[in-house]
Amino acid sequence: MNFNTNIPSPIRMVFYRGKLGVKAVNPAMIVTTLDNLEQAAVDAGDIPGLDSSMHVHLRVFSAGIDGGYTEYNVPHVSLVEDPEMHDKWPEGPATGTWAWPDLNRKWGGE
Repeated sequence: MNFNTNIPSPIRMVFYRGKLGVKAVNPAMIVTTLDNLEQAAVDAGDIPGLDSSMHVHLRVFSAGIDGGYTEYNVPHVSLVEDPEMHDKWPEGPATGTWAWPDLNRKWGGE
């Protein structure tokens, strides 16, 4: 398992920006990376593969009966956005992406 702060690894907490509805930002936990991907499960069709080392499978936490949901093969925001938009995440259009927590970001309200 890799604990480099810039490389995704299982159990690390991130933020996920949803693809549907209000496109809310929710906390999520990385559950699968290329390091722990079970190729047999991919070959059997049980789970999708990952496109790169910066794509992950996430468990997204949200309010509701189930408490969350799983998202597969989610790209890091840097893979899909214009670099000038990175500072605008999560307000920018990078839906369906994950990002590292930014403790300096104001998430609404002053």
